[in-house]
Amino acid sequence: RMFIPVLTILTIASWNVRGLAKPSNAPTDTVKYERILKRALLLGDCVRYGLDIVGLQETKCTSYENELLPNGYRLILFDQVECRHGGVGFLIAARICDFVVSAERVSDRVCYIDLSLPLRGGGFKKIRIVNCYGYTSVRALESPRKVERFLRGSDLHIQSACQMGSICCGRYEL
Repeated sequence: RMFIPVLTILTIASWNVRGLAKPSNAPTDTVKYERILKRALLLGDCVRYGLDIVGLQETKCTSYENELLPNGYRLILFDQVECRHGGVGFLIAARICDFVVSAERVSDRVCYIDLSLPLRGGGFKKIRIVNCYGYTSVRALESPRKVERFLRGSDLHIQSACQMGSICCGRYEL
């Protein structure tokens, strides 16, 4: 018989990290150290503020990562294909990791995770957390078609999430 803790509060945040590339891919030792330090500071802040799930934007990662960190947090970073300004992902606390059913990349600017959370009276509640990284207003004026495509993609996943219960986090400047 497995013990499943009931979650009373789920703390969710959104963070524009302005780069979180893999330290081992760094071109120099200085850059490698800076990347290691940045990840350690991010993790420290998550622990300090008691964050369960953090939607990460502007990761600038070019390859997919799914890494279990030393304190039990899971870092999921999706690869970006279309440009170097995007990149999204999640940082998930150890107490939540077992309830993650799936994590999916929609685009360089949209991703989501599906959770199946235990209820007090038994059973589970399905929740989708959609993480979006919107265009800045300057970029939106430069590329209205890209913005339209972004809004259509994020809206589709938010609408489907509403059927199961959803939370949307991220950065919108439009």
